Amino acid sequence: QQWLEAFVMNFEKIIALPSLEPRRPEESVSEIPVLPREVLQVLNQRLGHCVAQVPREEGGGGGGGTSLGQALLLLKFFIIICRNLENIQPDKSPGFILEVLKLLRVCANQLKSPQAVEGHGVQLETTMLYALHLCECLFDPYQTWRRQLSGEVISVKEKSKYKFSPAPLPPEFGVFFQESFQPGEHLPEPIQLRLIHLFGAILSGSKPNAIRAITPAALEVLLGVLRRGGGEPPPLPGMLELVLQVVVAVVHVLHGSSPGVGPVPLRLLLDGYFRVLNSDLPVASVAPEAAGGLVALRVLMLDAIPAMLSCEDRPVLQAVFLSNNCFEHIIRLLQNSKVFEGSSDAIAVHAIGVLTAIMSSSPSAKEVFKERIGYTHLYEVLRSQGQPTQRLLQELLNMAVEGDHSSFPVHPIRNEQPLLILLAWLPTLACRDLQVFLSGQLRRLCEASLPNRLTCVKAGMVGYLLGALATEPALPVACSEHLLELLRALGSLSIRPGELRQLLRLLRRQRGRGPHPYLAPVIRALSGMARVEGPPRALQSFDLMPSMAGIMVPSVQKWPGGAFAFHAWLCLSEEEPEPAVRP
Repeated sequence: QQWLEAFVMNFEKIIALPSLEPRRPEESVSEIPVLPREVLQVLNQRLGHCVAQVPREEGGGGGGGTSLGQALLLLKFFIIICRNLENIQPDKSPGFILEVLKLLRVCANQLKSPQAVEGHGVQLETTMLYALHLCECLFDPYQTWRRQLSGEVISVKEKSKYKFSPAPLPPEFGVFFQESFQPGEHLPEPIQLRLIHLFGAILSGSKPNAIRAITPAALEVLLGVLRRGGGEPPPLPGMLELVLQVVVAVVHVLHGSSPGVGPVPLRLLLDGYFRVLNSDLPVASVAPEAAGGLVALRVLMLDAIPAMLSCEDRPVLQAVFLSNNCFEHIIRLLQNSKVFEGSSDAIAVHAIGVLTAIMSSSPSAKEVFKERIGYTHLYEVLRSQGQPTQRLLQELLNMAVEGDHSSFPVHPIRNEQPLLILLAWLPTLACRDLQVFLSGQLRRLCEASLPNRLTCVKAGMVGYLLGALATEPALPVACSEHLLELLRALGSLSIRPGELRQLLRLLRRQRGRGPHPYLAPVIRALSGMARVEGPPRALQSFDLMPSMAGIMVPSVQKWPGGAFAFHAWLCLSEEEPEPAVRP
């Protein structure tokens, strides 16, 4: 006993229980000795004896917690020796894992009882925190989860160099995890936070353990925490963010697993996730504070979806999202978000970001959105929210380029439909400064390059520009100048006779009213369209970035001879590679 106490006292400083910061496994390892197996077996037996005695001491009313104190000392000892991974047998799970799980269940049951607070509730909580920390050391020995939370990117190559494997996850953990979040019998929130943290460490530690941990009951626990997170009382700070990071990790594990390997299909998780995101609450009974909490929860859940999609084999995961009717869920959320005063902008901005992530670099996803939802319906839903903010307009601009619209050089336009929405919306904006800002950004994006101009022409943007210019009252001078300059740039490539007549019709004025304010800019625009500047350029542009993209040659109806040759000049324009997004 004296040796045990001295050993723990000597190394206790390296445990650092309160901190969740990553710790390199090499730290202080050289100081920790490799102990004989017999010593570990004896201390394992002693831990089992302490676990058996804890309920009896509590039941007898002594409340002294002698066995609990001894168990806490042993937990600290095992945490210390686990820092030197040589103390863990690589071919079998440490025997004390089962005893630690038993201790966790015993402490949890006592903490749920009303007498726990009057007795030694603080000691019970402390014991559970150390036990959960020990489990993290065993199931994630290289601190992968903590390092990922801190922003570190851990490659597959680095993981392959790990010498020691995490301990196998016992089936008893799943039962304990589910019991810890039973409705009406919740453990203290700091314990729940550490338990969620441990679940994330299990997911990151090894794939076999992750598959064992992901069960329907475990997913229901995670979704249940999210479901309760939008109400009162508010959850512990950081709880919802941590749960969502765990859910993202679950999505990546299930997506990276072979079909039929895991006990839970990914579709089941996404279905539950969108149900929580769109949960219908009785608005009349929701206090303003609770409504604000619900909006904050939905914003966090929306922000987690792009993180889910940031993984290898992204197109396949995008297809899974499409099969789960993700577009319908997001549009429904947008329609329902206006019931909470002040929430429209927050949810709308993040919802547009989610739609962008789902459709990014996927022509098929864009087609699915057109067929199932349609951009006209999206425009109507957004207009029903009231006057847009600059944040919302910027998010639609980001949607058009599938990136940061304000970056330099300007990104190529990947989706022209949001730009048409913005042009249709521009005349109805009540804020003149917002009209000038939006017209300037549209001009900057659309005339930045030949491919961008061709994309806008093919989308029929010239007609939208003329429609915006024809509105009454007239747009601000700076706004109309931006639109007419953009019209000149697009019209120099292609303008239909009807569109040209519509442009000239803009200049008609009744007698006595003087010249139209657009007269001089329109004449300059027409002059620019007619003027040929620079070397001759091709009037066709092809985006070959998508994996399935290509140029189709018309089929040969009749062979002119034994063979034929297809001849064309191609001017290849290489784009700057975008920085990789961390999963």
